[in-house]
Order: sequence, then structure tokens, then C-alpha cells
Amino acid sequence: MAPPQKKTAIKKGGKKKFVSVEEKKAKGLKLNQVERKKMRKKAATAPEPKVELTEAEERLFSRPTLAEAETVEVVGKAKRVSFSKKLEHTKEFAKTDVVAARPSKTSPGKSILSRAAAGKTEPKKEEPEDAAPVEKRRIVAKRKKPIQVTRKVKEQLMEMDRKQRKAFLLQLKANKKPEVPLMQESKQFWEKIRSSKTSEAERTKLLTKLVETIRGKIPALAFNHATSRVIQAILKSGSKDLRDAVFEELNPELLRLMKSKFGKHIYVKLLRMADESKRRIMFDALNGHCVRLLKNTDGAVCLESIFNDFASAEQRFRIASEFYGNDFMFFRDQVTERNIADIFEKHPTKKNPGQHPRGTGRAHRQRSFQYISHCTNEDRATLIASVADRVAEIVHTPDGSAVGMRCVWNGTVKDRKMIVKNFKGLVASACKEQYAHRVLLAIFDSVDDTVLVNKYILSEIGASIGEVCDNKFGQKVLNYLVSPRDPDYFLKSVINMLALGDGNAHTKKPSAERYKELFAGIVEPLLNHLAENMDSLLLNELTVDLVRRTLRAPQKDDLFQREIPNPLRAACYFAIEKVVGEEFIPMNRHAVEDLFSHLALVQILRSDPHFDIKLGDYFADLPAEQLQSFIGCQKGCFVLVAMMEHGTEKAKDAVRAAVKPSFLKKYANKGAKVLLKKLEAK
Repeated sequence: MAPPQKKTAIKKGGKKKFVSVEEKKAKGLKLNQVERKKMRKKAATAPEPKVELTEAEERLFSRPTLAEAETVEVVGKAKRVSFSKKLEHTKEFAKTDVVAARPSKTSPGKSILSRAAAGKTEPKKEEPEDAAPVEKRRIVAKRKKPIQVTRKVKEQLMEMDRKQRKAFLLQLKANKKPEVPLMQESKQFWEKIRSSKTSEAERTKLLTKLVETIRGKIPALAFNHATSRVIQAILKSGSKDLRDAVFEELNPELLRLMKSKFGKHIYVKLLRMADESKRRIMFDALNGHCVRLLKNTDGAVCLESIFNDFASAEQRFRIASEFYGNDFMFFRDQVTERNIADIFEKHPTKKNPGQHPRGTGRAHRQRSFQYISHCTNEDRATLIASVADRVAEIVHTPDGSAVGMRCVWNGTVKDRKMIVKNFKGLVASACKEQYAHRVLLAIFDSVDDTVLVNKYILSEIGASIGEVCDNKFGQKVLNYLVSPRDPDYFLKSVINMLALGDGNAHTKKPSAERYKELFAGIVEPLLNHLAENMDSLLLNELTVDLVRRTLRAPQKDDLFQREIPNPLRAACYFAIEKVVGEEFIPMNRHAVEDLFSHLALVQILRSDPHFDIKLGDYFADLPAEQLQSFIGCQKGCFVLVAMMEHGTEKAKDAVRAAVKPSFLKKYANKGAKVLLKKLEAK
């Protein structure tokens, strides 16, 4: 059989075509990407080459190691090692089996390999098999954005050297964006203007020069992230003439400014620094565009700023009327009513608010209030479901608070649960706000799940009882828990507003039972706070009413029966005794002589027959000299009269022992005369 002929390169079309990639590499030719990939794949899958050993090497490598030995026998001095495994006479090894040369540790001298060995790094530790693989991030250099040019320009660039090409591209960029040099120049002015080292006179000159430089190009600079700040600097530090020049150029672009990410800041600054005439021009630019602006993220910011801070009631009506169709927008000047509710009453066919609003701004809140007040029950349920998780965010204004209250009144059990839970962490601040606290009162009136209310609302009030008690709106919340809808404390308008939620379809529990359970959740932290701070609370006209309503007997207007544990009541009475026991000096501020605190003391003393713990008995323990000093003022005499009329025998005996009728006759005030009659009666 003839030997196979060796394959050679084949010529095709004037070019050499190699049989294999190895042959091409052996010739020293450059491989393309596909060929290099084939070479790597072939090298990875190729089997390890076998190495033929000499007879001496076979004997050397065929000896087993100690790790392979099963038994080792030591007999005397002669060491015999027996192996159960049969020794193999051939050995295959790869590159990893090659013995590495290391310096000898037994040699006293320096090894020639010691320096080289010192430079070697420690081998990598083997990771456990169950270790999670760590992905190595490949650092990729950021590529420059390619410049797109025409073929003609590309031919010109190919004929240029590097410097000429760079200059040509810069000029090309400047031609496409002619404002770039102007931007750079204006930013240089801006850096000098905002520097603290620049004097006022120099800053004024720079501002004038800057406005002259950018005159006619201000709208082109207003929408850039850097140069928009330059224009803001002119509005902030420039004179009235410079601000007027900026306003004249930006006047046709007001709507674009409102919708721009960077231009909106210029619009807000223009709005704040404009006079009444310019502000009217800016407001007229909104005509017919309010709906679209409110749907735009940046436009909504500008519209909110106008609506909240600068618009009059008439202008707010014009903004709101755009959401109710073209008839309202075009014929609103002919409408005499300036209230949406009055318009709906007169024109019921126009009652079509469209889609319910989404958002938390003030314009959104007013729109939501109008919507929830006039929409159908189905639409109202849809609105409540969509805003239930955001009620805590919108309750800071009158309209937002009204929306929140209606969500509580008309919401389902599931909606109410979500509303209450979303107040978590915000209850203390809500108690201290003028409008937000009304939503809490609506929750106390309507939510039957008192366990949920105790967990998420009353627990936070109890934890922050001090700051809530010191706030005038927090006092309303606490007084509502103690004596809900008390006509002596709450205004009639507030009671009527809260009464709008009565009789809703989702409240089943009797109000007396619900109020009683809520009071039980707040009574302990409230009474502890009163006992610890009685000296300041009793002499403060803001907080003394809370002390009086909490400790007094049930009244005819009370909606439930308060139950206070005797230990808590006793602690409060002991604190009151301590305050009253301070030295009484006429015409000096004392709890007995103070206008508000003396009324609280008298009313609590009149409640003694209703409770086992009695304040009169605590006053009876005061020294006789202290009780006698009370007759120095008329209010002190009435405190002693209350002890005589409603106190126990112990309290009456203490008054008789301290005050002698003969001494009391020297006083001519009305309180002394009433007390004298009580003492002389028996």
C-alpha cells in the first residue's frame, strides 16, 4: 500500500488556501477572530499528551506514597512496609505532576533558589465545592460616541492629519450647535458672579455684561442644565431692568418652561420675583392648558406653586373649572356662582367630573374633594380604593383633610384598615396639625375595629403623649377621646362637620361602646402623664380643661361612661394635693386663685360622691393653716364651699377645724359669705 501523500496548501484565485489552522499558524500568518476561537476550543478539548518514561523513571514513579499505603509495619530497627495494593509498573503524569524545585530547609547556608522563591506568591486556596460562584465583573472602557458625517466630509477628514481633523470636528460641532460657545462664555461669567470673593460693584458689572452677551439667545439657554442656573443667577442678583429683559424674552416660552426639567426652576423664580402685572401675564398663559400641565410631572410643580402661593380665589376657580369640560372653561365668565357645588345645583346636567384625579398636590386635593363630593357611589368607591394608601399624605390642607374624612366615612372595612395602617409613624405629627387631626377624629367616629386603632394610632399617641398634650390641636384629639363632641369644648361647626359621617353604611358598632374601648386604650398613658406633670398642666389654660374633663363625674352630654382605675385616679389626686399644698400668697399665682384651675378644682370636688377615691379627703390632709389661707381670696372660699357641700365628713371636719366663723366675718367677698352660711348651718 502506497504511503499517504502529504496535503499541501491549495491556491485558489491567486490566494493560498491552507488545509488547517495549525498550518497557517506554523507559517507565521495572522489568524482572524474565527480561527483564533477554533484554536482555543481545540486546545481545551485536546487530551493530555502521554509521556514515555525510561526504565529508571518507571521504577522511580511506580513507588507508592504513604497516602496510598494501607498498613505500615515497624519491627525493631529494620522498617518493613507492606502494601496491599499491587504496584503499577507504568505511570502517566501531566504537567501538574512535575516536581517543583524548592530551597532546602536543612541546609545551613543560603540556597541559590531562596531569592527566587521569596518572590513567588502563595498558591490560591481551594474553595469549597458548595461555595456560591462569584461573578467577576468585566471592566469595559466607555466608548466615545461616534460622529456621524456625510461621505464627502469623511473624505475630507481622511486627507487631514490628526490636529487638523480635531480642529475641523470642533468647528463642525460648533456649526451644529451655535450656542455652545455662548454657553461656555456665560458659564465663565456665572462662576465669577457667584463667587464670594466678587464685590457687589463688580458683580453688578458682570451681570450687565452677561445679559448683553446672551441677549436674544436667552430662550436657547433656558432649557440646558447648566445655563438654566445662569439665568436663575440673573433673576436672583440682577436689577429690575435685567429681570425685565429676561422676562420679555421668556414670555413666549412660558408653557415650555413649565414642562421643562430645568426650565421649571426659572419659571418658579420668575413667578416669585414678578410684580402683579407680570404675574397676571403668567397666569393668562395657563388658560386652557391646566389639565395637560397637571398631568405633566414638571408642569404640575409650577401649577401647584401658582395655585398654592399666588392665585386668588377667582383664579383658583378658573383653574378648577377647566377640569369640568369646555362649557365651564369658555363660559365661566358668564357664571355668577363661584362655587362648583352651586353650579352643579343650578346645572345638574354638567355634573360630570370625568376621571378621578391622581396625585397629592393641593390642586389635586381640591379636585379630589370636588370629585368625591359630587360623583356617584361607584365612582366614589373607585376613588377611595385608589387613594386609601395615600390618605396620610394629603391631609395637610382643608381639601385634603375633607377628602381623607370622606374616605374614612365611605370606605369599606378593607379601605379603613389600609388608611389606619398607613398612619403608622405619622400619628404624633398628624395630631399637631390644624387639618390632619380631623381625619383622626373621623377614624374615632367610624372605625369599628378598635383593636386596630389602639395598635396603630392610640399606641403612638400614648408614646408621644407629652408633645401631643402641649399642642393646641393635640389637645383637641385628647379631649375628643375623653369627651367626644362636647359642646362646651368643640365648636358647633366642628360637631356639624363630624356629624356628616354619622349613619354611614360600614359602621355597625354602637358609638358608646366604641368610645369606651378607645378611652380604655389611652387612659393609662394619659393619667400617668397628668399625675407626673400636674403642676404645669393645672396652671396652663390650654391643658387645664383636659384635667377637668378627665377627672370629673359623667355629664348629661357625655356619649359614654368613663372608667378610670382607682390607682390612676389616686395618683392624680395626690398630685393635685401637692400643687394646692404650696404656700398660698394672695395676688400671687396659685392653683386655688387661678381663674381656670380653680374651676377645675371645684368641678372635681363636686364629683366626689360618684367615686370611691375623693379629692376632698386629700385636701383634708393638708395643714389647717394652709386651708385657712384659702379664705384670703374669693375663689379659695368657693373651693372650701365645694368641700363642705360634696365632701365626706372627713373633709367637712377639716374645713370646720381650719376656718373659724368669727375670723371669717372680717371678709366681705361673696365667697366668704357663702362659706360662713355653710359653717353656721352645722
